[in-house]
Amino acid sequence: MTTIHTNSIEDEARALRSLREKRDQLKAEFEEADEAYKGAVERLYERMDETGVDGLKIDGINFVPSETVYANVQDRAAFVEWARTHDEELVEDRERKALLNQLVRERLDNGEPMPPGIGFYVRETIAQRSS
Repeated sequence: MTTIHTNSIEDEARALRSLREKRDQLKAEFEEADEAYKGAVERLYERMDETGVDGLKIDGINFVPSETVYANVQDRAAFVEWARTHDEELVEDRERKALLNQLVRERLDNGEPMPPGIGFYVRETIAQRSS
């Protein structure tokens, strides 16, 4: 099947560049807004704590301080040893994707077969480099 192109290949490349610039700008704007939001949450949380306010309702929205506790593994080896005897569901073995990708590329370059259970896919993209 033949695709009919209405734009020149140069126009498509320019459009791709424009979309990349827009994506990068929006990503930067998101990161800035996310940082500002997190700072505002921290300031309001502290202020509500300092003044003893358990919650307030503004324009139909309830603002209620809340906490969620998260784990922080400080010694993985010690924890894994403990978990293996107490609750194996707490740990899992995972492949190291960057190293596995490197291995697959090396095997392809050398014409070698993949390790058992490993396949690969190719993601096609257009690199954009300054001249």
